[in-house]
Amino acid sequence: MSARAWAKVGLTLLALAVGLVTGLASTAVHDKNWLWFLLAVAAPAAAAAAWTPGWLRVGFCTGWIMLVLVAIQGTRAGSYAISADLRGYLFLGCALLLMMAAIVTLPSPASRARRGAESETQPLTT
Repeated sequence: MSARAWAKVGLTLLALAVGLVTGLASTAVHDKNWLWFLLAVAAPAAAAAAWTPGWLRVGFCTGWIMLVLVAIQGTRAGSYAISADLRGYLFLGCALLLMMAAIVTLPSPASRARRGAESETQPLTT
């Protein structure tokens, strides 16, 4: 694998870690009140929109959703981090929308091939 490919893998893992931390923060505050809920879903949506379409965005969204999925498992004592009320279900729905947006915005293989062909035909300018 080339150095560029290793850098892409490293950046994707970094985006995954950022997604995990953001997911932890979102899960912690989503149930406080409606203003915190809006912040808990708007922040990851804005962060996902800021990442470039591709594996970085998918890495971030995967990290965020992984934390949310762990949070809905519950504890041995029977408590849950995400409650079974309107805010909890909306929070889970936003998680699904976030992942769907990340997958839908992945560049197609045809567009990557076309972009690669265009870069080969463009003259280098200095």
